[in-house]
Amino acid sequence: MKDFKLDELLKELCVERKIFNSEADFQFALAWKIKENYKDFKVFLEYYFDTGESEKEKKSKMYVDIMLKKDDRFIPIELKYRKKKLKKVYKDDYSNQEIFLTEQSAQDQGRYWFLYDVHRIEKIKDILGERFEKGYAVFLTNDKSYKTAPTKKTKCYDFRIDEKRGVIEKNTFLNWAEDTAESSKGNGGFELKNNYYLNWENYSILPDYEYDDSRVFNYLLIPIE
Repeated sequence: MKDFKLDELLKELCVERKIFNSEADFQFALAWKIKENYKDFKVFLEYYFDTGESEKEKKSKMYVDIMLKKDDRFIPIELKYRKKKLKKVYKDDYSNQEIFLTEQSAQDQGRYWFLYDVHRIEKIKDILGERFEKGYAVFLTNDKSYKTAPTKKTKCYDFRIDEKRGVIEKNTFLNWAEDTAESSKGNGGFELKNNYYLNWENYSILPDYEYDDSRVFNYLLIPIE
């Protein structure tokens, strides 16, 4: 499993699939691409983990978007696909269907839950021990606000994932601003155990769609080792 390179698979996938209807569409397409290239891997979607811990007085149930397994070693992959509205329906050549992305606002939640995915994979690493090969968190979007530095300090400032931040340093407690509504805090603040670098990459540019910058898709890939 050491030769598994998710970045190379994403570069292959973008040639065939420049856009996805939904996160589930992205999840299935990536899992299929992995199986095509690594036939000896077992590939699972929504793989269940029981952490045996408690979060907000409820037993934590963990479902991993894509889980790879070979010889009792594991690679968990978590995905986020955050969409900006397209001004016009896009005719996708691959699927021969019309795709119209709707607006997904709440960028603060998008940032938070992505970094929480990294935190969850760190938990999985602790549970699996030596059976953990590595993990990945992937954030794919056509909303450039995610990779752009905020102009002022916001309630979700700790969870920013823009290029200017550069790195999220290990053992830094990430939390919401004090005046954030409890209903917006998800599972609350958390700490990451390693340094994670925020290196955004180009994914695709929709051809024959010149209306605005929503035609440009970028991704952030964070390996957890």
